[in-house]
Amino acid sequence: MKKLFIAGLIACGLFFMLPAVKAQTSVRFGIKAGASLNYSKIDYNSETTTGDSRIGFWGGGLMEISPSDPSNQFKIQVEALYSRVNFRYNDPENTTSMAKLSLNQINVPLLAKFFVVPRLSLNFGPTLNFNLSGKGTLETNGVVTEKKHMTDFETFQMGLAAGGTYYIHKGLFVDLRYNPLFGSVTKTADGLDGANLKISALKLGVGYKF
Repeated sequence: MKKLFIAGLIACGLFFMLPAVKAQTSVRFGIKAGASLNYSKIDYNSETTTGDSRIGFWGGGLMEISPSDPSNQFKIQVEALYSRVNFRYNDPENTTSMAKLSLNQINVPLLAKFFVVPRLSLNFGPTLNFNLSGKGTLETNGVVTEKKHMTDFETFQMGLAAGGTYYIHKGLFVDLRYNPLFGSVTKTADGLDGANLKISALKLGVGYKF
């Protein structure tokens, strides 16, 4: 609840600031999409298991706010992205068992951008992450033994985004960032039979600003 309250304050602040900011700045919109390399760690019974890296995908829109002074190297960017996050890990107590998990998220990065040169920016800021739905599959000796929808995950997590953007030509750009989430995706008491699942992602994509 505290996390959602903080997210609400941030969203309200952005909403009420936008008219004043827009009067002194220029605003551009864009789209972007790409792939992610997802990392995971499972903490269970005082043991930590690192999951296999898995490929996911993401896509959405952005709003970039630039100061009216063209010599200013700082910009602000707000994004709204859909992400499909995939994980896989082996059961440390049963090496013949493997779990595959998929999670659907909405990510809202709030980024400060510093332009080192006109075509290259370094980006950093918090992310608001909303876990919408998920499903898991358990395999034993390569045979699917159980499928279920995940209902025991946290609906909201804070995170960070750090990376860079390179502009290829006019509004066309490529984007690379590292995006760790804070805390466990699953609720400690119930998720994955009491295990904590911590995730992060390396994201690469392309986009266009109009």
